[in-house]
Amino acid sequence: LDSELALDEKAKKADLEHAMDGHVVGITNLIGLYSKQN
Repeated sequence: LDSELALDEKAKKADLEHAMDGHVVGITNLIGLYSKQN
């Protein structure tokens, strides 16, 4: 984000997404693999 968002602690996901609109400067994905050892 290019600025700090002023959101209430009761903000919903939709409120966050609306506040972020136009302020995202980069997007990435983090992918991990998990395996259980025997």
